[in-house]
Amino acid sequence: MNIVYASDENFVEIMGVSIVSLLENNRNAGNLNIHIIEDNISQSSKEKIQSLVKSYNRSTEFHKMPDIEKMYNVKLDVPAWSSNFQWSLSMFSRLFQSSLFPGEIEKTLYIDCDTLILKSIEPLLNENIDDFYAAGVLDTLPGGHKTHIGLEKNDSYFNSGVLLFNLKKMRHDGKEKELVKSIIQNMGLVDFADQDIINMVMGKDMKVLPLVYNSMSSLFSFSSYKALLNYRNVKPFYTGQEYSLAIKDPVIVHFTQEFFIRPWVDDYKYKHPFTNEWHKYKSMSPWRDAPPRKPPKTGSFMRVYRRISKSLPIPVYCFFYQLKHYILFFIKHAKKK
Repeated sequence: MNIVYASDENFVEIMGVSIVSLLENNRNAGNLNIHIIEDNISQSSKEKIQSLVKSYNRSTEFHKMPDIEKMYNVKLDVPAWSSNFQWSLSMFSRLFQSSLFPGEIEKTLYIDCDTLILKSIEPLLNENIDDFYAAGVLDTLPGGHKTHIGLEKNDSYFNSGVLLFNLKKMRHDGKEKELVKSIIQNMGLVDFADQDIINMVMGKDMKVLPLVYNSMSSLFSFSSYKALLNYRNVKPFYTGQEYSLAIKDPVIVHFTQEFFIRPWVDDYKYKHPFTNEWHKYKSMSPWRDAPPRKPPKTGSFMRVYRRISKSLPIPVYCFFYQLKHYILFFIKHAKKK
């Protein structure tokens, strides 16, 4: 099976820890070929990754970040009026695997770097997605976000951190051209960039995976299953039993940005429940001696926003979280006009 990561030099350490957890907990799996879509990863870091993967008798291959503009003869610029710092061409690389990889690769499992794989993923790899473009786990974003990007309130909305791709079907139906068209039309307009694009173009033809395959930080941020549903207004979503399993016994933990500081950042006031597990696998990696990272620098507005949000009761925070997205949505569309 072909496993895909995407990284640059800045995030290669984080990716390396995820790869260690994947290899450690899938020693008895069948063939695992690790493909890394890279954006200027240093030769030294590549050699570390190759040596690590080889020590588990697995193979790895690096692929240059695809030049989307050259591939499709388009110019992709974030509009000057857009304040969305999340937009960059590199984040769209996972969407273009069907042209990046040779035709004999018909199915891939894409995994974000900010993850831990704690169990065998063979059941996931064996999921039948012949009739779907991809499969993923439902996200916990508020329901209002879906209507902002043109989806129906009760449509499924997937997190893009763990995705099983059917490249054969995407090639057959020319899905990449639709993705490029949507990227051009929505450049700078949507908050979650590639994730929103995936849902807008392919969401209605995607299979829902069990929640344990992408236990996002938001699952751990609320006091109960009921609180998550009430404050995030997530529909459709999983059952209470599936939620409990995902937080107690996940297959893949995904350290999305939420109320918690990510494990590799030097700030222990808001520790994720799986922080110690992450450091366990870091200690087994070539980056075991790398110092903790400093919290990312942000503008004064974001610093104040984060400080206030962490002091608010969760229901109040969720209200302002949704209000913020409504305000940004109308500002962006007003500027576009």
